This record gives sequence, C-alpha cells and structure tokens, in this order.
Amino acid sequence: MEENTCRAAFTVRVDECGPDGKAGIGTIGNYLQEIAWRHATLLGYGREDLLRKNVAWVMTRMRILMDRYPLPGQGVAILTWPSAKDKHLAYRDFFIYDERGEIIGRCTTAWAHMDIAERKMVSFQEEGAPLPYTEDRSLEFEKRAVPRLKTPEFEVGLVSRRSDMDMNGHVNNVHFIEWALESVPLELSATSFLREMDISFRQECQAHESLTSSCGRNGSEKEWLHSVKRAEDGAELARVSTVWQRG
Repeated sequence: MEENTCRAAFTVRVDECGPDGKAGIGTIGNYLQEIAWRHATLLGYGREDLLRKNVAWVMTRMRILMDRYPLPGQGVAILTWPSAKDKHLAYRDFFIYDERGEIIGRCTTAWAHMDIAERKMVSFQEEGAPLPYTEDRSLEFEKRAVPRLKTPEFEVGLVSRRSDMDMNGHVNNVHFIEWALESVPLELSATSFLREMDISFRQECQAHESLTSSCGRNGSEKEWLHSVKRAEDGAELARVSTVWQRG
C-alpha cells in the first residue's frame, strides 16, 4: 500500500475552526487539495507539467466520510494515492488520520483534464510516464450520480469574491463546499455534525457572480440535498448530498 502513495502532516490552526471549536469540512478539503497537488507534482503530473499541454486538473466529484473533526493545535496526517483511471477520469483516494494514527476520515475523488483555452473538459491524457495507481480504495461512490434537489426548503444569496479564485482562473472547489452548507438551517448545524458529503462540481464560477445556495431534506432529518446555482442564468454549479449525525 505504501507504493505510489504520498503522506503529509498538518496542524490545525485556530482560524481554521468554527463555532463548535473544531476544524470543519472546508479545512479538511483544503488539506486534501494540498496533498493531491504535492503528489501530482512528484509523479510528473503537476500544474506546470500539464500547463505545457495547455490542460489543468479539475476535480469533478468528491465523496468524504468523517468520523470526527480535529481540534485546534491537533495534528492531522493524510495519505493519498491514485486509485483508478479510465478514458475520461483519474481517481484519487485518501485516508485522514488523527495525531494518534487513528483513521478519522476517508475520501475518494474524481478528476478530469480541462483545456485551459477552451475552458472545457477533455479526455484524460497520460503524458510522459504512465500515471501509477494502487487499486486499494478508501471509499466508493455509492451512487452513479448525486441526486438533484427538487424541492428547496431553505435558500440564501451569496456573491463570489476575487479572493475565492485559484491558479486555474476559477473559484476554488473548496468554496463550493462552503457555499452548499451556507443555506443549512442553524438548528441542524448546531445540533449535528456533518458525517458525509458527496459533491458533484458541474460548472465553473468566476469572481463577483451572484449565487443561490439551496437545501432541503431528502426523506429524513439526517439526509439533505443541496444546490448552488448562478442567479443570472440559473445554471447549477454544484450538486450535493449530505448526511448529518447528532452529537
């Protein structure tokens, strides 16, 4: 399992924690993104390597399952590896450990290549040495696609900021996670923790766009569906399902 893997350690900062005193899923998402970037670079598939071919990595989907979230000052270690690939996508999995070495989270992600000039997805291309992968999986995508939110119960308006942009010239995917949770009622977020999230990134977002974050129950109090849309044309930017646990 150590072959073709990359491991990195992080220390949770105070500014990365929310009202519950713990790091949230956005913080974990940033850690996952950082180590994925590091490992891709080590494998010869980093940002600079792909830019020579006018393409960039874009995450299209992520499913994450958390048992608990770390506190400020605590250490977090993340292990990642490419787990599969096909004509269109490359898959990357993760284990998230606490400072005692216990697994507190699992994640699987799907990535595509985006043509920088055309701003559209292209088939996954191996450049140079083949992208190595280890078939072990930390998690699977249980559903073929994330279900669509049909009946919103809660809704808020948002505006994307210039500081939300990343090196690929669009809003960083972690902000889509945060936006999707923005419409969650306070009672839910105050009494439950986010156990699971499955998010599909559907369209790009630029700075200073007006957005709508909506959510509604998916048959029970613990399962919810979410949608982030652009207000101007109603285009859905992200589609999300979440599972919440009391405690």
